[in-house]
Amino acid sequence: MNAKTLVGAVIAALILFTGGNAHAVVVDFESGGFVDNQDLGASPTINGITFSAGSRTIVIQDPMPAGNGSIGIQRSGFTEPGVLANPGDPWQASLNPFRADFSVAALSVSIDLGDGGQDIDNLFLRAYGAGDVLLDFDTDTLGDGVNGMRTLTVSSASPILYVLFGSSSFDPIGGAQGGDDRFYANSVYADNLNASLVPIPAALPLFLSGLVALFAVARRRRGSVSSAAAA
Repeated sequence: MNAKTLVGAVIAALILFTGGNAHAVVVDFESGGFVDNQDLGASPTINGITFSAGSRTIVIQDPMPAGNGSIGIQRSGFTEPGVLANPGDPWQASLNPFRADFSVAALSVSIDLGDGGQDIDNLFLRAYGAGDVLLDFDTDTLGDGVNGMRTLTVSSASPILYVLFGSSSFDPIGGAQGGDDRFYANSVYADNLNASLVPIPAALPLFLSGLVALFAVARRRRGSVSSAAAA
């Protein structure tokens, strides 16, 4: 077992051990005193969760699509050419998706995504851990003319550090934009982010540093013994 594997296993064990202390955090945007078209800037932090959208800013939208509360968020510059590395994957994260970073580890995350029905939206929610490792993902599709929201959910036994969410808006069959809706990449609204967060003990970084140091010492000792035996 190498050092990275050992550290990862320890973190996962601590997360599972403290799972009983997990607490739910909800960001619904209705309770923040926000107003329609209010620009929250590039990285607003709400209830310990930091939102961003690449080079775009986060903007309040009121009202939202049907079937949702009155207030949510969108990106500034709603339309934008999407960059799709693989046209065969309609749910890949395209240019400037939404991102939510957690101040402590998350075990599960859900988000409502939707639109007013002007185009096809391939919705995605992706959970990432340490080293930008993809831990889990969820997808759904809103067709042309569908005015509403969908709830996407991800979970992982390993710590979720951040999520990406949005829409590729890629329609290879044909739709409102003539068969290729990439101009509307991530042109969706978001609301009701729910996260189950688990506080990591404050002493964990020091503990992990000591663990890695002990592992390195053990490897050096094994190497010395092997060299002596060979001599």
